[in-house]
Amino acid sequence: MRKCLSLILFLAAVCPVAAQDRIARTYKKGDAYRYKLTCTSWQNKNWTSTTVSICLLTVVYDSLGTPYDEVRWESSVSTTQKDTVTHAVDRVQPYRISLAPGGSIPLPPLTVPDMTEPITDFNTFFVAISPQAGVNHLSRVGDSFAMPSPVIGRFGNGVNILKGEDCIQTTLYLSGSDKDKNSVLATFMPPAKPGLTYFTSDMNTPVVKDTPNNFQMVMPAGGGKFHLQYGREYFVIQSVIRKTDGKLLGGDMYNALTLSLHVNCDSAYQHCQATLPMAIERKLTVELLQAPQACPVFTPMMYLSQAPIYSDARSSIPDTAAERKNREEMADLGHFLTSIEKALDGQSDTAAITCAWSAFQSWADAGALTQQPQHYNLQGTVAVGENLIGINMLALKFKAQGYTLPGGVLRWLHTLNDQNMDYYQRATNRGNLYVWSGAAAALMALIDRYPKALQYQDLVWRDAMSKIKDDGTIDGEMVREQRALIYHLFSFSATLILRSAREALGYAPEDTRVRLLADMIGKTLCDPGTMAITAKATQETPGDWAYRVPIGFGQGLLSQDWTRCGIAAKNLVDPGTGGDTRRSAATLQAIHTPSGSSH
Repeated sequence: MRKCLSLILFLAAVCPVAAQDRIARTYKKGDAYRYKLTCTSWQNKNWTSTTVSICLLTVVYDSLGTPYDEVRWESSVSTTQKDTVTHAVDRVQPYRISLAPGGSIPLPPLTVPDMTEPITDFNTFFVAISPQAGVNHLSRVGDSFAMPSPVIGRFGNGVNILKGEDCIQTTLYLSGSDKDKNSVLATFMPPAKPGLTYFTSDMNTPVVKDTPNNFQMVMPAGGGKFHLQYGREYFVIQSVIRKTDGKLLGGDMYNALTLSLHVNCDSAYQHCQATLPMAIERKLTVELLQAPQACPVFTPMMYLSQAPIYSDARSSIPDTAAERKNREEMADLGHFLTSIEKALDGQSDTAAITCAWSAFQSWADAGALTQQPQHYNLQGTVAVGENLIGINMLALKFKAQGYTLPGGVLRWLHTLNDQNMDYYQRATNRGNLYVWSGAAAALMALIDRYPKALQYQDLVWRDAMSKIKDDGTIDGEMVREQRALIYHLFSFSATLILRSAREALGYAPEDTRVRLLADMIGKTLCDPGTMAITAKATQETPGDWAYRVPIGFGQGLLSQDWTRCGIAAKNLVDPGTGGDTRRSAATLQAIHTPSGSSH
């Protein structure tokens, strides 16, 4: 069955935009709002279906600064005489349309057959009020503008619509106006002369007298046979547009097709079993729903510039003033990560997650954190690596929410992880930061099985396990003197995330050395005297921040000493490592990948 007209891209050059438009769309970055699209269909005067679909639009900007609405479908349900069907909206990738000068309204790939109709119908409502269709030529009530030539639309999806074309002449009218809104009438009519190259020669004969056939479609019938439909199509759209920002408030469409249906034809669309008349009517309504709050905007940070923080030769005791300054320098990164972490860990707020995704993509599009300041900043490079765990974890949480990471996001993640792995492969530091780099690489390997990350994380794991002594201590962290316990906790946290990511990758559990480290830390929490003797310094007491990753990721590894002598941390949100550590651990546990035996 015909899934609806989809006018493919109008040429932007057809209708140059005037300097001052009465009807012009203005955008605000991060603005988010929903539309409800209702379509009711009749065939030969008999009701056949009603489909109600909801989509969320979020304003984003491309690399040239052109604003677009990013469309994400949230639901679509069809009711017929037989049943009610929920369509697979999660398989429709987000796509972008724009009413701005320099923008476009491209039809996205129609890879989900059940969503062909809602997607093409929704696009058509926007085409009907677009500068490309000539809306900028309307300034007074009664003004009209006709496209110079008909436009051929192609709506085949290769599945239930093998081929689909229509040819439409478009005319816009400013049908009404008041202080708040404009009303635009758009007519999409058959052209005066045939505009299609017909699939068969007999399609030259008009189905409706004196009107060229402007619609043709081929559908599979099974057994090497095909159904062929052709005839006249027209539709009319009445739209209401808000004057303040040019936003579509609502609209109604009437779509009518008078067709000839040829049943069970051969591959040349001949020798058909039967020919039947068919009349299809479709009435559609689009309405702007209550808008959610505008998305927060986070300006991408292209690099981090950090001051050295250690005040001792052992690189153990931080300078509090330097730490404070560094936190201030990284405030925008912290706000960016925390906002996304809250949205993904909240899980129930679709609008918040959509905003978070838009922010994540905007940083990816900008190549955030991949550059260096004018003078190379070592501490900034380290700080990016420390936050890479969180960035990778957020990518995995987006995937768990059903998002597919597009090529631009994957390229950004590859660049960040390549830079981090390359730095630590060259560096001589083999302490906890090295283990953190391996954990980041393991998460990257989970994102898209990146071979370099797979190899690197395995190397780090082997090195890290070899550094844990039989008494559970690590020589490289024992030299930290009064902070030896804290740095063992840092290393343990990194090891736990690496361990969980490896198990999600399919590696068999290797907990012997990890348990030695966990048990040693537990005993030291109860009796720090032994470590104080070895480290030659009284040990600092770790705060609740030191327990967030172990409690979230250390299930089954923490002895009773942890419970008796540690802190019962209530806040398990660990900024920079992906948010709530329990949810992060659950995200990895839910991932199933091929066995690690192949690595």
